[in-house]
Amino acid sequence: MSPSPRTWNCRIRLDGLGIALGKGVTRERITALDPERRFAYEGVEIPQMADYRAAVELHGLPGGGTRIHWHGTYRARRGMRWFFQWYLRRFMQAMATGLAEHAAALPAPPVGAD
Repeated sequence: MSPSPRTWNCRIRLDGLGIALGKGVTRERITALDPERRFAYEGVEIPQMADYRAAVELHGLPGGGTRIHWHGTYRARRGMRWFFQWYLRRFMQAMATGLAEHAAALPAPPVGAD
């Protein structure tokens, strides 16, 4: 079974030069999964980018809660590197925030349910 594409619509304003509207489709493949600890993936088809690899790592905090570390590497076409650095930082932060908000809304597991 092939992985399903992830799709998003984006509106980007660049220094008052106008608005670019577009639809981007990427295909990604899961490369590692350690439930409740680590999820890693790589880009299979990502326009304008090559060698994309990323991971989401979850670390329990001593006082409760979880630290989310979402990081990755990629190569971008010359002239697009600055854009992807800016865009991916914002996009991944929004995804990590959404993950944290979703987790916070879940009911707490029963005590001793490790």
